[in-house]
Amino acid sequence: NVDTMGYFNVSNGYKAGGYDADNALDRSREFEDEEVISYELGLKTELWNNRARINTAVFYSEFDDLQVSGFEGAGFIVGNAAESEIYGVEADFTVAVTDTFTLNGALAYLDTEYKDYPNASCAIGQVQNGSCDANGGFQDLGGTSLQFAPEWSGNIGAAYDASLTDSLDIGLRVDALYTDDILIAPDADAEVTEESYWKINARIALLSADGKWSLALIGKNLTDETTFNWGNDATL
Repeated sequence: NVDTMGYFNVSNGYKAGGYDADNALDRSREFEDEEVISYELGLKTELWNNRARINTAVFYSEFDDLQVSGFEGAGFIVGNAAESEIYGVEADFTVAVTDTFTLNGALAYLDTEYKDYPNASCAIGQVQNGSCDANGGFQDLGGTSLQFAPEWSGNIGAAYDASLTDSLDIGLRVDALYTDDILIAPDADAEVTEESYWKINARIALLSADGKWSLALIGKNLTDETTFNWGNDATL
């Protein structure tokens, strides 16, 4: 018994422009509205007598005048990357293997790119070797990946929920989360990249059968993986 629903979605939106807070009186520092149009095609499927669910989707988004922040001198300046695009595929599943044991997971592939960004802030290496000055104080990031957009990411998890007594339940859960390399710096400096990593989380809980109370022991990042989510050149 398989039930499937398909869908296609088209949407658009915008983010208003303005002036950078540190340069409100400098009209040359005005940044334009950011606009996006997105397309998504997907399937939602239930099978195995509704004990399993699989969702899949492909998507594409195109941005005009994407608002970006770059470090110039002693502060961050908001501007626009002329065009960028994002496309990818994602899938997730949940399976009730038994009445007490459940598996779930997700996987996503993401491809992001500045299609046109000729006025990006320079990385410190470019400032030091003079190539930034040779290009009018900017670098061209056309064809470069966007910030905070790993190519691959996903997770896998398992849960066990059962009754211990007539009035007491137990819940056990473990999750493993994966993220591919992440470009962190707004100037696309390869030195400011978070390398791929796994993180493991777990939870043990005792619950009253009537749902009135619960007591849980929660562990996050049990392998003690050290990561960072922000970094930038200090051009001083």
